[in-house]
Amino acid sequence: EYFISFEPPYRVKSDNPTTSHKVGDLIYRTLVGHRLIINWRRVKLTFAELAYFPGSGYLANPMLVNPFIVWFFLQHTMRPYEWERELNTLWQLSIGYKGEFTHLYGELMIDDISYVKVPPYEPPQIGYLIGCKSNIKRINLLIEYTRVNAWTYLGFLPWWRYEAYGYPLGHPYGPDFDEIFVDIGYRLNDNISANYNVSYVRKGEPNIHTDWPIKPYGDWDRFPPGSDFLWGTIEYRTKHVIGLSYDRKDWEVKLNVGLWDIRNPFHKNGATLKTTTFSISLTKRLSTS
Repeated sequence: EYFISFEPPYRVKSDNPTTSHKVGDLIYRTLVGHRLIINWRRVKLTFAELAYFPGSGYLANPMLVNPFIVWFFLQHTMRPYEWERELNTLWQLSIGYKGEFTHLYGELMIDDISYVKVPPYEPPQIGYLIGCKSNIKRINLLIEYTRVNAWTYLGFLPWWRYEAYGYPLGHPYGPDFDEIFVDIGYRLNDNISANYNVSYVRKGEPNIHTDWPIKPYGDWDRFPPGSDFLWGTIEYRTKHVIGLSYDRKDWEVKLNVGLWDIRNPFHKNGATLKTTTFSISLTKRLSTS
């Protein structure tokens, strides 16, 4: 699978010394993605890559939009042209196994492989997920664990990396968190199902716009102490949800009631927050056949 997209231009900001573009220059961005999917018996393997690069016009360099090029090696070979400072990549590798009653799966995400010496000391920007689905008679079980390191999706200038026009790309929790999620469903009869899920989240970094706690273009020897994971005041979130759904023909109604228990909300040490949630949804399935 392959796609290419040309985004509307934007103007260089004054706080962007990373390229040779001058303040006020129009920059066009080309977004390229390709994905390879391999199915072998009960195993599914997927490799995907998303890359964008700015340029001086809508016409993209044919080498950059080649669907068979892996961006890591492209950046390495194009270093004499200083393109490595402008190219930006996101890799994803996933594997799944579907058994008779169980589905096992995992995913690894790599946000920018740090091999260019400028800037040095950039911490690992990775995330991964492992999960298990099981369906035995009337019971459905789902267990997932997700972790994303600190500084993932970020840069010295977040808008220059994975944010354009106010829409950041990444996990809804942002960087620097991990979560364990468990969902248990039970089908009472052909139309009514009940489910219960619980999630536990630890999040360290306040928000996706947080810069590194060092000067953007100097003092490289002052790197954050400790681990690159859960850096800062950790927020702990526990959420319990009970749901009931009614499914008949092409209609489905869902009702959910939840309880949130949060320690250190908004990363304020010692604070607590408890709140309830309520949701109801009505779905109508349409057929085009």
